[in-house]
Amino acid sequence: MAQIDYLPVATGTLAEVDSQANFAGSSYQQNGFTAGIALPSEANKIWRQSSVMTAALARFISQQLGNINVLDDGNVTALVALILEAIQTVASSVAFPTVVVVPSSATPVFDCTQANNFMHAVFQLDMAQNVTSSTLINAKAGMLVTFIIKQVGGPWTFTPPAGLNNFGSVVPIIGATSTQMFVVDKTAANANAVSGVMQS
Repeated sequence: MAQIDYLPVATGTLAEVDSQANFAGSSYQQNGFTAGIALPSEANKIWRQSSVMTAALARFISQQLGNINVLDDGNVTALVALILEAIQTVASSVAFPTVVVVPSSATPVFDCTQANNFMHAVFQLDMAQNVTSSTLINAKAGMLVTFIIKQVGGPWTFTPPAGLNNFGSVVPIIGATSTQMFVVDKTAANANAVSGVMQS
C-alpha cells in the first residue's frame, strides 16, 4: 500500500469543527485571526479546509501514478513534478472518439453512452431507408455530437432528433455523405449546430 503523508485534520467523530454556515462570510474566514485566542472549532475548520484538499490531491497523485508514495519531505520541486505527471496521465487516457455505427432503421437511436469519449460522440448512419424519426439519448451538457449520414441507395430522407437546432438537410444524392456537428447546451435537452453540413 502506498505511503501518503498528507493527511486530513479534524475529520474524526470527536472533532470540534465550526459549521460551514458559520464559517462562510465570518470575520475569521475573511480576515483570519488578528488578535487573541482562536476558538478550537474555528481553527479546526480552517485546518480541515486546507488539509482535506491537500490530502485529496496527494491521493489523486498516488492513484494516477500507480499507487506511488507521496511523501511530506519538503521537496516542492518534486511534488510539482508529480502533480504535472498525474495530470498528463489523466489527459493521455482520454481516448480519441471512435465512430459509433448505428444500424439502418426508420427510427434509429443515437445513444451517447456508446461513445468511448465522454466529451465527443460520433455517430455514423448508413441509411438504407427513409428515417421517419430519430432519437438522441444520454447527451451531456457541453458534449460535442457529430452525425455522419451516408446515403446507401435511395436517396433517402432523414428526420433529425428533436432538440437539434439548425440541422441541415441531408444531401439527397445516392452515395453522398453529410456530416454535421452539434454542441449540447447546459440543459442537455438541446444541441446547437457548430458546423454546417459538409458533403462528400
